Amino acid sequence: MSGTVGGGTRELKIHAEDDVRVSDDWHKVTQVDACAGEQGQRPTVLRVTGKLENPEHYDPSVPRTIHSDALKPAAASVIPKAPAMTSIDRLDADAVRVTWKPAADHPDQVLLMERKPFYSSEIGLWHPYTFQRDVQVRATSIDRKLERDSDIPPAVRTHAYWIRVVKNGFVSDLRAEKPLSIEP
Repeated sequence: MSGTVGGGTRELKIHAEDDVRVSDDWHKVTQVDACAGEQGQRPTVLRVTGKLENPEHYDPSVPRTIHSDALKPAAASVIPKAPAMTSIDRLDADAVRVTWKPAADHPDQVLLMERKPFYSSEIGLWHPYTFQRDVQVRATSIDRKLERDSDIPPAVRTHAYWIRVVKNGFVSDLRAEKPLSIEP
Protein backbone atom coordinates (compact mmCIF):
# COMPACT_ATOMS: atom_id res chain seq x y z
CA MET A 1 0.00 0.00 0.00
CA SER A 2 1.27 3.48 -0.80
CA GLY A 3 0.16 7.02 -0.01
CA THR A 4 0.63 10.34 -1.77
CA VAL A 5 1.79 13.15 0.52
CA GLY A 6 2.72 16.57 -0.82
CA GLY A 7 3.22 15.32 -4.37
CA GLY A 8 5.47 12.38 -3.35
CA THR A 9 4.55 8.75 -2.94
CA ARG A 10 5.69 6.53 -0.08
CA GLU A 11 5.10 2.97 0.94
CA LEU A 12 2.96 2.46 4.06
CA LYS A 13 3.78 -0.29 6.54
CA ILE A 14 0.95 -2.79 7.02
CA HIS A 15 0.10 -3.06 10.73
CA ALA A 16 -2.57 -5.76 10.48
CA GLU A 17 -4.60 -7.56 7.86
CA ASP A 18 -7.18 -10.32 7.74
CA ASP A 19 -10.01 -11.68 5.63
CA VAL A 20 -13.35 -10.39 6.94
CA ARG A 21 -16.88 -11.22 5.80
CA VAL A 22 -18.82 -7.98 5.41
CA SER A 23 -22.49 -8.40 4.44
CA ASP A 24 -21.84 -11.94 3.16
CA ASP A 25 -18.88 -10.93 0.93
CA TRP A 26 -15.28 -11.66 1.90
CA HIS A 27 -12.84 -8.74 1.83
CA LYS A 28 -9.15 -8.40 2.65
CA VAL A 29 -8.94 -5.78 5.42
CA THR A 30 -5.59 -4.03 5.67
CA GLN A 31 -4.82 -1.50 8.37
CA VAL A 32 -1.98 1.00 8.08
CA ASP A 33 -1.00 4.12 10.00
CA ALA A 34 -1.08 6.48 7.03
CA CYS A 35 0.41 9.40 8.98
CA ALA A 36 3.42 7.57 10.50
CA GLY A 37 6.81 8.99 9.59
CA GLU A 38 5.64 12.14 7.78
CA GLN A 39 5.26 14.67 10.60
CA GLY A 40 1.63 13.62 10.93
CA GLN A 41 0.71 14.63 7.37
CA ARG A 42 -2.24 12.65 6.12
CA PRO A 43 -1.95 11.33 2.55
CA THR A 44 -4.38 12.77 0.04
CA VAL A 45 -4.55 9.51 -1.92
CA LEU A 46 -4.02 5.83 -1.08
CA ARG A 47 -3.31 3.10 -3.62
CA VAL A 48 -3.25 -0.65 -3.08
CA THR A 49 -0.88 -2.82 -5.11
CA GLY A 50 -1.21 -6.58 -5.14
CA LYS A 51 0.39 -9.50 -6.88
CA LEU A 52 -1.40 -12.47 -8.41
CA GLU A 53 0.41 -15.58 -7.25
CA ASN A 54 -0.59 -18.66 -9.25
CA PRO A 55 -4.32 -18.44 -9.92
CA GLU A 56 -5.94 -21.50 -11.42
CA HIS A 57 -6.15 -21.25 -15.23
CA TYR A 58 -3.79 -18.25 -15.18
CA ASP A 59 -3.76 -16.37 -18.45
CA PRO A 60 -0.17 -15.13 -19.08
CA SER A 61 -1.50 -12.07 -20.94
CA VAL A 62 -3.06 -10.76 -17.70
CA PRO A 63 -0.68 -8.57 -15.67
CA ARG A 64 0.48 -10.29 -12.48
CA THR A 65 0.72 -6.99 -10.58
CA ILE A 66 -2.60 -5.26 -9.95
CA HIS A 67 -3.23 -1.70 -8.76
CA SER A 68 -6.34 -0.21 -7.22
CA ASP A 69 -7.88 3.06 -8.27
CA ALA A 70 -7.00 6.07 -6.13
CA LEU A 71 -8.64 5.78 -2.70
CA LYS A 72 -9.42 8.69 -0.39
CA PRO A 73 -8.26 7.96 3.17
CA ALA A 74 -10.89 8.13 5.91
CA ALA A 75 -10.45 9.79 9.29
CA ALA A 76 -9.56 7.52 12.21
CA SER A 77 -12.89 8.48 13.80
CA VAL A 78 -14.82 6.31 11.31
CA ILE A 79 -13.15 3.11 12.59
CA PRO A 80 -15.73 1.45 14.87
CA LYS A 81 -14.72 0.28 18.34
CA ALA A 82 -15.26 -3.39 19.17
CA PRO A 83 -16.77 -4.08 22.59
CA ALA A 84 -14.49 -5.60 25.22
CA MET A 85 -14.75 -9.27 26.09
CA THR A 86 -15.85 -9.79 29.71
CA SER A 87 -15.74 -13.54 30.38
CA ILE A 88 -15.78 -17.13 29.21
CA ASP A 89 -17.85 -19.23 31.61
CA ARG A 90 -17.94 -23.01 31.47
CA LEU A 91 -21.51 -24.35 31.12
CA ASP A 92 -20.43 -28.00 31.23
CA ALA A 93 -17.50 -30.12 30.05
CA ASP A 94 -18.33 -29.47 26.38
CA ALA A 95 -19.66 -25.90 26.27
CA VAL A 96 -18.90 -22.33 27.31
CA ARG A 97 -20.77 -19.03 27.39
CA VAL A 98 -18.75 -16.18 25.83
CA THR A 99 -19.76 -12.73 27.14
CA TRP A 100 -18.87 -9.21 26.01
CA LYS A 101 -19.94 -5.62 26.66
CA PRO A 102 -22.73 -4.16 24.47
CA ALA A 103 -21.61 -2.78 21.10
CA ALA A 104 -21.62 1.03 20.95
CA ASP A 105 -22.60 3.35 18.09
CA HIS A 106 -25.02 0.92 16.40
CA PRO A 107 -22.68 -1.17 14.20
CA ASP A 108 -24.00 -2.89 11.08
CA GLN A 109 -22.48 -6.23 12.09
CA VAL A 110 -21.11 -7.82 15.26
CA LEU A 111 -18.79 -10.77 14.66
CA LEU A 112 -17.66 -13.36 17.19
CA MET A 113 -14.19 -14.53 16.24
CA GLU A 114 -13.52 -18.07 17.43
CA ARG A 115 -10.09 -19.75 17.15
CA LYS A 116 -10.23 -23.44 17.95
CA PRO A 117 -8.80 -26.78 16.83
CA PHE A 118 -9.93 -27.86 13.37
CA TYR A 119 -9.29 -31.24 11.79
CA SER A 120 -8.06 -31.08 8.21
CA SER A 121 -8.70 -34.40 6.51
CA GLU A 122 -6.56 -33.29 3.53
CA ILE A 123 -3.41 -33.20 5.64
CA GLY A 124 -4.59 -35.51 8.43
CA LEU A 125 -3.99 -33.29 11.44
CA TRP A 126 -5.54 -30.86 13.91
CA HIS A 127 -4.50 -27.20 13.66
CA PRO A 128 -5.80 -23.88 15.04
CA TYR A 129 -8.36 -22.24 12.77
CA THR A 130 -10.27 -18.97 13.16
CA PHE A 131 -14.00 -18.93 12.43
CA GLN A 132 -16.09 -15.79 12.04
CA ARG A 133 -19.63 -16.02 13.44
CA ASP A 134 -22.31 -13.36 12.93
CA VAL A 135 -24.16 -12.53 16.15
CA GLN A 136 -27.13 -10.26 16.79
CA VAL A 137 -26.04 -6.61 17.02
CA ARG A 138 -27.64 -6.21 20.48
CA ALA A 139 -26.37 -9.56 21.82
CA THR A 140 -23.86 -9.68 24.67
CA SER A 141 -23.28 -13.44 24.91
CA ILE A 142 -23.37 -16.69 22.98
CA ASP A 143 -22.91 -20.34 23.89
CA ARG A 144 -20.21 -22.27 22.05
CA LYS A 145 -19.25 -25.94 21.89
CA LEU A 146 -15.66 -26.89 22.70
CA GLU A 147 -13.62 -29.29 20.53
CA ARG A 148 -12.58 -32.06 22.93
CA ASP A 149 -11.42 -34.89 20.67
CA SER A 150 -8.75 -36.97 22.40
CA ASP A 151 -6.55 -36.82 19.25
CA ILE A 152 -6.11 -33.03 19.48
CA PRO A 153 -2.47 -32.31 20.38
CA PRO A 154 -2.01 -30.20 23.55
CA ALA A 155 -0.30 -27.43 21.55
CA VAL A 156 -3.54 -26.68 19.60
CA ARG A 157 -6.24 -27.38 22.25
CA THR A 158 -6.74 -23.76 23.32
CA HIS A 159 -9.97 -22.01 22.27
CA ALA A 160 -9.92 -18.19 21.98
CA TYR A 161 -12.72 -15.66 21.44
CA TRP A 162 -12.90 -11.96 20.56
CA ILE A 163 -15.32 -9.50 18.98
CA ARG A 164 -15.10 -7.46 15.76
CA VAL A 165 -17.63 -4.93 14.53
CA VAL A 166 -18.36 -3.48 11.08
CA LYS A 167 -19.97 -0.11 10.47
CA ASN A 168 -20.41 1.60 7.09
CA GLY A 169 -17.90 -0.82 5.55
CA PHE A 170 -15.19 -0.13 8.15
CA VAL A 171 -13.89 -2.90 10.43
CA SER A 172 -12.81 -2.38 14.04
CA ASP A 173 -9.09 -2.07 14.72
CA LEU A 174 -7.49 -5.51 14.23
CA ARG A 175 -4.49 -4.42 16.30
CA ALA A 176 -6.67 -3.74 19.36
CA GLU A 177 -8.14 -7.27 19.50
CA LYS A 178 -7.64 -8.96 22.86
CA PRO A 179 -8.81 -12.59 22.74
CA LEU A 180 -9.89 -14.44 25.87
CA SER A 181 -8.73 -18.08 25.97
CA ILE A 182 -9.90 -21.28 27.62
CA GLU A 183 -8.56 -24.82 27.71
CA PRO A 184 -11.21 -27.50 27.07
